[in-house]
Amino acid sequence: HFLAVLSHELRTPLTPVLLLAEDILQSNTNLSSELYDSISLIHRNIKLEICLIDDLLDLTKISQGKLVLNKNLTSVHQLILHTLK
Repeated sequence: HFLAVLSHELRTPLTPVLLLAEDILQSNTNLSSELYDSISLIHRNIKLEICLIDDLLDLTKISQGKLVLNKNLTSVHQLILHTLK
């Protein structure tokens, strides 16, 4: 329960920052190259942090039995071919 609450609290303040970075990158075409690169770095790292938090939430769901994984036999060869396309 603690990890679920912690994950939610960590993710909540990141959402508006991510949206602001996306808005700046999409709507402001006259940014200097240095500023654009800096905001892109911020955006990329926030997205990575959100993915880590989502993974943590998934782990808490798995440990609580709230997330069921469906196991299927898969051809690794076909998966690699699909990925390369």
